[in-house]
Amino acid sequence: MKNQFMTFSMALISIVLCSCHFNTGTGIHSLTLSDSASHFMPVDSANKMLGSYLNSINYQYNDTDIRSLTVDVKQLRRYIDSMSGSDSITSIKLMFAHTLSYANSSKVNTNAGYKSNALTIIIAAYKANGSYVYYTGNTVLDYTQPCPPVCPAGQAANPFLTANQ
Repeated sequence: MKNQFMTFSMALISIVLCSCHFNTGTGIHSLTLSDSASHFMPVDSANKMLGSYLNSINYQYNDTDIRSLTVDVKQLRRYIDSMSGSDSITSIKLMFAHTLSYANSSKVNTNAGYKSNALTIIIAAYKANGSYVYYTGNTVLDYTQPCPPVCPAGQAANPFLTANQ
């Protein structure tokens, strides 16, 4: 189940990040296949991966296991574009972590499973040489929104990808 969670999470994160535009110092451009080790996939393949994970947690009857994490694109752009050396950023590392409240609780260092109140993603940018590029005051991006309980509205509320309406 851990591999399914990782596959689901990486597919979701790839979709979010690949839909973003980044300022490279020479203008804004969209990510393309040649820009990244990430790759694009058809929606039906992504839905197959999502379905495998969602069914493994019995999502229809489960409102505590995490289905997705939402990253605020405005904050992601701010993180990347506002820091010194942003034009040298080649990749973003997405790291699974316990939420700060979970890490500060008596449950610190305890496996939280897939509980939405315990998991987050830390986002850190880095250069081609592998050195991290930090935001003001040596900070990285956090504050993903776990779904459930904080799920998006409209079409994005569906745990599967749906056709644009």
